[in-house]
Amino acid sequence: QVNEQDEEYHLCPERAGYPKPAKYRKLMTSAAGEDAYVEEHFFKNVDYGAYFDLGCGNGIVNSSTYYFNKAKKWTGICIEPNPTLHSQIFNTDPGYAGRIDGIRVAISAADGFENFSPKYGLQTDRGKVANNPSGLWFAEKYGGPTYGVSTITLTTIQNLYYDNKNYPYTKR
Repeated sequence: QVNEQDEEYHLCPERAGYPKPAKYRKLMTSAAGEDAYVEEHFFKNVDYGAYFDLGCGNGIVNSSTYYFNKAKKWTGICIEPNPTLHSQIFNTDPGYAGRIDGIRVAISAADGFENFSPKYGLQTDRGKVANNPSGLWFAEKYGGPTYGVSTITLTTIQNLYYDNKNYPYTKR
């Protein structure tokens, strides 16, 4: 049941994925063609750029930045707190991303160290990390591993990895 407060989030209908050009289909690995759309409408003639990928998984499956990294040689960082997925980012075996841009941290309101549950997402017992403040409770009640992870703010990311420059596509 949707209440009035949440209704705005349910008004946008699902859309079909954006078509990926046949020439780049193996490199455009995003879930619904986000990489193809952004390339076509924003960065078609841009030879160099920087990206910032939150929750990048293994760096290839459903990745919106894999194409920009491999085909256009852009640079950036891929943030993934899950230790299993994070280690796959660097794997150079066939079928893996073979990237060098992954860091294992979680985005938070404060730099520090918190808990992470791959099964229930990012969370802390104080609700400071992204999307699931009750995640630790779920992990304790229903089982599943939890891991400690360093947390970092977006400001710290920008200062450390982007030389404190104001890239228009890394800020809102």
